[in-house]
Amino acid sequence: MPPERRSARFPLPLTLLFVLCLALTGLAASALITASVELRRSTSQVEHTLQVQQALETLQLTLANAETGQRGFLLTGQPHFLEPYIDAVAKQAYYIGALERLTADNPRQQQALAALKPLVEERLRQFSATLSAYRTQGQPANDVINALNRGKELMDRVRVAMRGMREEEDQMLTLQQAEVERRGRYGIIFLLLSNAASLLGLAILYIAMRRYHWRRQELEVALVRSERDFREIFETSAVGQAECDPKTGRFLHANRKLADMTGYAVEELRRTTLFDVLPRAHRLDNARAMRELVAEQRDVLRIEQAVTRKDGSTFWATVHGNVARSDDNTVGRTAIVIEDVTDRRTFEEALGKNHSLLTAITESTRDLVFAKDVEGRWLLCNQAVLDALGKGRDDVIGKTDMEIFVDAGDASRIRAVDLRVMSSRTSETEEDTVMLAGTRRTFVSTKAPYLDPQGELLGIVGIATEITDRKRSE
Repeated sequence: MPPERRSARFPLPLTLLFVLCLALTGLAASALITASVELRRSTSQVEHTLQVQQALETLQLTLANAETGQRGFLLTGQPHFLEPYIDAVAKQAYYIGALERLTADNPRQQQALAALKPLVEERLRQFSATLSAYRTQGQPANDVINALNRGKELMDRVRVAMRGMREEEDQMLTLQQAEVERRGRYGIIFLLLSNAASLLGLAILYIAMRRYHWRRQELEVALVRSERDFREIFETSAVGQAECDPKTGRFLHANRKLADMTGYAVEELRRTTLFDVLPRAHRLDNARAMRELVAEQRDVLRIEQAVTRKDGSTFWATVHGNVARSDDNTVGRTAIVIEDVTDRRTFEEALGKNHSLLTAITESTRDLVFAKDVEGRWLLCNQAVLDALGKGRDDVIGKTDMEIFVDAGDASRIRAVDLRVMSSRTSETEEDTVMLAGTRRTFVSTKAPYLDPQGELLGIVGIATEITDRKRSE
């Protein structure tokens, strides 16, 4: 089957780096927006602090003007000097309310304002009391002078309270202005980072596009070379190979080896189906197996059947099939490999006959026949061995003497003889008594090394004849 066409993709490192740049650009833009929002919030806080300071200044100025107007009235008796006092009485509640609203988020300022408010109210009452005393006594008398002195003390306390509130606001203003500057610097940094990440991303995209273009050219050249190499391997393969339509089984391409095996020309095979060269009796089963392969109900197709040649003769072959699928799991073509296994089946048949003959020989004797590998594991035994041991075949084959014999001493002696036979590569005959099925029984055993055709040691073979009754009679 021709090699699958693959698309040239962006190199993974460049793709990841480009995605990282996009992520950094997004993060920098997000940070820039956040910094802008925080800068606006900090600027708003600065404006709020300035409003508090302005309200404090206005309140203090109003009280100071009222105090100045009062003194002017007391000295001249002219009513127009009382205008600042009247204005202070009318507006002090507004200024106090404004301060309460502006400092609602500052518990310390609220506490200081709670202490300032009664002082302001007391100072305004003191203004009123001083004016009342003046109107009653005329020119300033001792009571008026005393009232003025008390008013001055109150005003000094008001100034101290306001100074404390202004100092608090000054500290907040300093911190807020520093925060505004910091946010501004961050905004500039994030803007530069965002621009740098964007430029880097564009540069990476340009490099990736160039590499994509180069890689695509390389893949096209490699594809041509790969198709040529595949075609050469396909045509010169030592087994029959073909491409089939997965639905009909029709041969789409076939190599020369398959043509030689079947006796058809390559062009004739393209007008033939896979099911035509397989036994008609299995046609439905083979078609169902092909459908299961296409439907992914089986991983591979494997059939061992007689293939019919063009001249009507047959040969045994193993048919392997697999379906090529695209990245989206679309079914492509079916790759078929047909291998002539006539020699193997002939050998297997001969081996089966030999095995049957060996079984017939070993089972026809009452002597114990057995074989073991070099590790002492039992490879073969006849029914006489199983009867003597009182065990099933599964309890003996693949087991060692230590696992089979009840007496560990018996197993050790038997293993020692086996090792001696394998070491000397000569046969030995000996008499031994072992515990079998609860009874001590005596055997004469002959053991010989078991060698392959190349002379490699595979284990031992042996035959044992029971002489228990004869020994007892002696």
